[in-house]
Amino acid sequence: MVAQNLWFLVAIGLLHSSMWSCIYSLSIRGLQKYTSKASGVFISAVFGGAVFTLIQGGLADLFGSWRWTWSLTVLCELVMLAYAVFGYRIREQDQLV
Repeated sequence: MVAQNLWFLVAIGLLHSSMWSCIYSLSIRGLQKYTSKASGVFISAVFGGAVFTLIQGGLADLFGSWRWTWSLTVLCELVMLAYAVFGYRIREQDQLV
């Protein structure tokens, strides 16, 4: 069972690394003069990947199993899906003139 969880974790990391260029491009598209500031904020958000991994490991130690810690991963994935589907669009009131 532990080996399956390990490979699942590795697969998530590999898939995220291949999605990174698309997510980054969508996040800074159309920001014009704010592109450099937004890219800096977005790059610093990468730190979240390290934090959630530590939290998941701590939860696994607390619960004595990885089984329920995957709910944290699912939550993070749902947030990224919401951004991919809805959040990347620039609203009319937010467009720079």
